[in-house]
Amino acid sequence: MLFYDSQAIMVPGQGQGHSVASLKGATVCVQKDTSTEDHLRAYSAANGLDVKPLVMDSAPELEKAFFAGRCSAYTADASRLTAMRLRAPGGATSFVILDERISKEPLGPVVLGDDAPWLTLVRWVLFTLIEAEELGVTRQNLQARIGDPVVRQALVPDDTVTRTMGVEPGWTLRALQSAGNYGEMFDRNLGAQSPLRLQRGINGLWTHGGLMYAPPMR
Repeated sequence: MLFYDSQAIMVPGQGQGHSVASLKGATVCVQKDTSTEDHLRAYSAANGLDVKPLVMDSAPELEKAFFAGRCSAYTADASRLTAMRLRAPGGATSFVILDERISKEPLGPVVLGDDAPWLTLVRWVLFTLIEAEELGVTRQNLQARIGDPVVRQALVPDDTVTRTMGVEPGWTLRALQSAGNYGEMFDRNLGAQSPLRLQRGINGLWTHGGLMYAPPMR
């Protein structure tokens, strides 16, 4: 997986004291014909909430309806809700994303179903970025660290693997030089260096209590 997300609920308000239980009988904005809608209905039934989904085809129109007060809450992936808060009238602090999570939403790269070689390459590039972070290899120190036998064994596949994948030698190093390790990529797009400022959480390395783990290259 590239990113482990989860379905959350956002409500107007500030501070603590909000919970999903307080939404019993409430109208909740949710995009039509999505797994998000299915999860909301299932969660509502399982917990006796009797929420009233307000469904729309268009995400922008649904967002507009929520900010106009037509719903008491909005449910979507937590990362999407975090981005929505940045556009909220009155600022991000005018809305709260509740702590409870409705479902797991793991996300990964998508490629054409009939292109197995490309899928394999994309998957191993991701593994390379994760392993590089575990080893402390970054874009900045890559050239200095690649001489370390441990680093080289972990990040540079042998010629047989490279030929099997049909790529030019050095593909893992080019990926690292381009994107940085997984942590750098996360921080740049989702974390501390991005407007979203998401915490790593379960997207942290397995050595830090997260789920990110790369199998050995060999």
